[in-house]
Amino acid sequence: MMSYLDLADDQHIILSARYEDRELCKQIPDHAWNKQRNGWIYPLSSHHTQKIRTLFPDATSSPALIARLEALEAQALQVAFLKSSKTAPFQQDGILKTTLRSFQTIGARFLITAEQAMLSDELGIGKTLQVLAASLELKGNGQAKKCLIICPNTVKRPTWQAQITEHTHEQSILIEGDRSRRFQLLNRWISDPTIFFCIINYESLRNRETLEKIGAVADIIAADESVYLKNPLAKQTKAVKLIPSRYRFAISGFPISNRIEDIWSQFDWLRPGYLGTYWQFADRYLIQEKHQLPDGRGYKTLLGYKHLDELKQRLEPWFLRRLKSQVLELPPKIYHT
Repeated sequence: MMSYLDLADDQHIILSARYEDRELCKQIPDHAWNKQRNGWIYPLSSHHTQKIRTLFPDATSSPALIARLEALEAQALQVAFLKSSKTAPFQQDGILKTTLRSFQTIGARFLITAEQAMLSDELGIGKTLQVLAASLELKGNGQAKKCLIICPNTVKRPTWQAQITEHTHEQSILIEGDRSRRFQLLNRWISDPTIFFCIINYESLRNRETLEKIGAVADIIAADESVYLKNPLAKQTKAVKLIPSRYRFAISGFPISNRIEDIWSQFDWLRPGYLGTYWQFADRYLIQEKHQLPDGRGYKTLLGYKHLDELKQRLEPWFLRRLKSQVLELPPKIYHT
């Protein structure tokens, strides 16, 4: 039996191999055995395909998988080129009231090209404006009709609605009030083609009917302060992950608040399966000590981290962070007492 690679679904690869090669299959990170399909499942990424090709150099691939991998590699190359550029093409005429700086055009183009990515610029560089610019270009190209902005309640009006009014010609709708009022506003956004932006806080997404309404129309989802999604067991995290969309933008100046594990759930929303399951992620990157209780139960304590260079390499294509010192031409500070 020859080893064979195919697409399991849009986010996973399936490897069919001989039973004698099962130990080799287990050496590839984030592996899972699928009994129904009689194969090993891995996240769809260049990182995993390289590992598979190293261990199984004679494996053949399906035409569908080859085409998908070529598209992903081309996308990654485009993103890498953008991140090393000093400016990027961006059609601003009629889209924005504000002229973007060169580094902001790169950020907007990065989001458009990557499709599911994290913008983690330092505070004050203009993450909000870059997300608005990217969303409006997608609208102008006919790739998006509705944009959903999910954010903490405290920044709905003073940040997002204010900046939409200041920088764009678009209408926005703010979801607030009691349940009846929120449904009324959502229905208005869904039915009115002139309203592109909808702004909602994380807590308001816990209602299943709300999710179904949004999921039917949202082409773009921008999650502001995406660290709110760090807990995979939280209701708001599960709710956000239920909303389908092609374009997903995570926005956070501090995506890791206390622990490296915080990044897993955010990327699991952005690119489902890209970092494997949480337990696969923990086994690969966390150093843990197991403890056994007298009643037979067990627990683990975190001692440290490992393979962080590999993790950084895997996140790099879909993660952009710039500091003010890197992009803003500011005069030296003057201290006057």
